[in-house]
Amino acid sequence: LKRHATEMENIISTRAVLLDSGNQYSWINKIYNNEYVRRAHLDIIDAIDTKKLYMMHICVFPNINDTAPLYGFDIIAGTNKVTGAFLDYSPIGDVNHSLCNYFADLVKSTEWSKPRELPEWARNIFSKQMIAAGNINTDLELDVILDLSKQSLIHYLDNIKTHRPVISNVVYNFTTQQNYYCQQQKQNPHTPRVLKGLGFTEEMAHDFIHKELFPEI
Repeated sequence: LKRHATEMENIISTRAVLLDSGNQYSWINKIYNNEYVRRAHLDIIDAIDTKKLYMMHICVFPNINDTAPLYGFDIIAGTNKVTGAFLDYSPIGDVNHSLCNYFADLVKSTEWSKPRELPEWARNIFSKQMIAAGNINTDLELDVILDLSKQSLIHYLDNIKTHRPVISNVVYNFTTQQNYYCQQQKQNPHTPRVLKGLGFTEEMAHDFIHKELFPEI
C-alpha cells in the first residue's frame, strides 16, 4: 500500500500543480489542480505503528463547467488486511460521459468475494459500476483493485481534457451537483469514526472532513 501510494502521488504530481502541501498536518495532505481539474486532493495517513491503521483518500473534481465525472478512491487497512476499498467515476454532469463509459467497461468483469452493500447517501452519488469491497486479505484481490485504481487515475487525468463539452451557447455550471456530492459524503458515519481511531478529536475530525476532504464551493 505504501508503494502504491507513492505511485498514485507521482501520477498526480506529474499532471497537476501543487497548491497546498498541507504542512499544518503531520501526514501527507496535498491539493493540486490544473487547467482541467478544479481540485485533486491526496490524503495519506500512515498510523500503522501507533494505531494499526492506514488510510489513503484521493478525490479529483473537474471544473464546475465540465460534464466529466468525479474520480474517487479510498482504501483503509489494518496490519493484516484491507478493511475497505472504494473506487468510482461518480457522475456529476453527464451519466453517459465517455469517461463514465470507460470506467464501466474497465470494471465490468471484476467480482469481489465480500462486496459492500452501499447505504442511501452513497447510492445518491456513486455510479452503479462503483467498486466497493471489504475485508480484502488476498494478494490477488488487492493487486486487482490497486491496479484498477492506478489505471483509472491515469486515464482520468490524461483524458479529461480530450472529452470537453462541445463548444456551444450552453454554459454549464455544476457547482450545485459538486456540492451535493460533498454533502452526501459528509453523511458517511465511518469517516469520523476512522479519524477518531487515528487520534483525532471530534472537533478535529469535523474540521478535516468539512475543510479538507469534502469542502463545498
